[in-house]
Amino acid sequence: MRILLIQPYGEASNTNYPPLGLLYLASYLRKHTKHEVKILDIRLYKKPIEEFFPQIKSFNPDIIGLTGMSIEWSGFRHTANAIDREFGKNSILISGGPHSTVFPYLVMQKTPVKYIIRGEGEITFLEFLNALEKNEDLESVKGLVIKRSDGKIIFTPSREAIKDVDSIPFPAYDLLDLEEYFRNPHIHSNLFVSNRSLPLFTSRGCPFKCKYCFHPMGYNFRPRSVENVLDEIDWLVKEYNVKEFQIEDDTFNFDMDRAKEIMRQIIKRGYNFISQ
Repeated sequence: MRILLIQPYGEASNTNYPPLGLLYLASYLRKHTKHEVKILDIRLYKKPIEEFFPQIKSFNPDIIGLTGMSIEWSGFRHTANAIDREFGKNSILISGGPHSTVFPYLVMQKTPVKYIIRGEGEITFLEFLNALEKNEDLESVKGLVIKRSDGKIIFTPSREAIKDVDSIPFPAYDLLDLEEYFRNPHIHSNLFVSNRSLPLFTSRGCPFKCKYCFHPMGYNFRPRSVENVLDEIDWLVKEYNVKEFQIEDDTFNFDMDRAKEIMRQIIKRGYNFISQ
């Protein structure tokens, strides 16, 4: 199948960084399937989805997936409705990410999305695609929200978190033109020193229960091994000449010994960049 993953653009969001969730999905699918995967980051170009219709038609996707934060809701809604009008007859529209996970009823009421991946998406999306290919019951796939043909919205059982996060391949950065991001980077702040800056997850999950956080990766701290983190840093420095990383973990220093070891290994390699 041909799968197109889209990062919508909402005017309220001024961020400009690679869509890590989609990049992890893409790399996971390419590792475990032969599906053709492409990523379209509208947030990078800040243009209406309609301007990208020609290249979407050229790709002719079977599955179109959308992500988005709540601050991008207006752009998400416009993109979903426009995509459905133009490609809905030939493509299945599915969504995931923070906003769809927290507000599934709103997403399904205000957009034509009929399937939502809740929370961590790699295994759920893979099983969703496998079930489609085999014409199996989608309600047997954990971690989904499904809008039935009669309009009823159902939740399948929750998906267990991925325990071995080292098993997840590095983000599929080759699907993007990273030089476009380096020209005008804006991750979560403008405090970067070098334009050649990328986000980095070294762990998933957080054990604390702060009321203001919806815990997108769950309540269990699941660290990547120090070796796995440094392998990714080595790769990004050598392949893309990255000079700076902004660590995106919920709680990077939850395991202080591990956090210090990552920093020691960075120093040992002689990398002269900033970690935030």
